[in-house]
Amino acid sequence: MTALGILHPGSMGVAVAAQARRSGAEVLWCPVGRSASSKTRAERYGLTPVRALSEMAERADIILNLCPPAVAEDVARDIAACSYARIYVDGNAVSPATMANISAIVQQSGATAVDGAVIGSPPSDSKRPRLYLSGPADALPPVARLFEGSAVQARALSGGIGKASALKLSYSTYQKTSRALAAVAYALASDHGVGAELLDIAEERGRTPL
Repeated sequence: MTALGILHPGSMGVAVAAQARRSGAEVLWCPVGRSASSKTRAERYGLTPVRALSEMAERADIILNLCPPAVAEDVARDIAACSYARIYVDGNAVSPATMANISAIVQQSGATAVDGAVIGSPPSDSKRPRLYLSGPADALPPVARLFEGSAVQARALSGGIGKASALKLSYSTYQKTSRALAAVAYALASDHGVGAELLDIAEERGRTPL
């Protein structure tokens, strides 16, 4: 049985990791220092608690980190300090340069870094986010296999570390730009009394296949 360790089990992280249980993986998490809401989520999704981060590093075949981007490098250092030497997936919204730093950090303990990008809402019966992966070619298939038959659609990118991070940041920028332009368009329509009509058109176009 493959063991997946999930760090910082927020709503997205725990939902993504829990999908790996559908392929038969055991999902590990460390409750030390975590909030009551994190513990509730972990119990709801059937995650297996470990006593310390060092135990996760010892047992996990793959570790997935989905945490606030500002602490992504610090979390990588914590894992490296546990002498983790398998596959480490960083799925945070960090820059390609930061992802390169994270890769260098975990390599110090012998681990292989995989650059990940989750695009979409937390997985559920109706939501199927994509998990883009880039990095060493031999490290990508084991990660993708964790999510076979689940709501997470794993997709490999060629080109190595930094590709998935670049895609994630590009998509985030695209979303922000689209929202800003949409707000300007709606303000213009509202000023001319056709705001409702614009929303109706936008909703209809959103249902029309390209």
